Amino acid sequence: MSIPKVVVDTDVFVDFLTSRSARTGSVKQPLFRRLLADVFCYTTVFNAAELFSLMRTKREERMAEEALGAVKLLGVNARTAKQLGAVLRSRMGRKSDVLVALIGALCREARVPLITGRPHRYRGISGLRLISTRTLERKGAVLSARDIG
Repeated sequence: MSIPKVVVDTDVFVDFLTSRSARTGSVKQPLFRRLLADVFCYTTVFNAAELFSLMRTKREERMAEEALGAVKLLGVNARTAKQLGAVLRSRMGRKSDVLVALIGALCREARVPLITGRPHRYRGISGLRLISTRTLERKGAVLSARDIG
């Protein structure tokens, strides 16, 4: 049986990096830590860039580097350009965030669902499978191959 694969969106990293569980003594682990235990995690080079754009200090950058070191990074290749073209074409006429299109195209190309707390951000990208963090939180965030579908 193969281990399920997912792409982790930037907001999941931010939630992990800003988690207060360690300071408050909460026994509940952040979603990102639980995902690492249950599935094979990727993120995209664009999520990594977005995450680094949010870091304000060297300490925050080091924390982001450590978190990103726990996942594989999806990058751009010639096949991605074709997917990106299709995503951009499908979003024509709408206010389109190019970063969203890039992330969506990489996920489509890799055929891996995106775990995000912001599914509305990616709506309208056909063929992109989304898993909401809210759904995972309700289920206890144990992810199986059935959840990945």
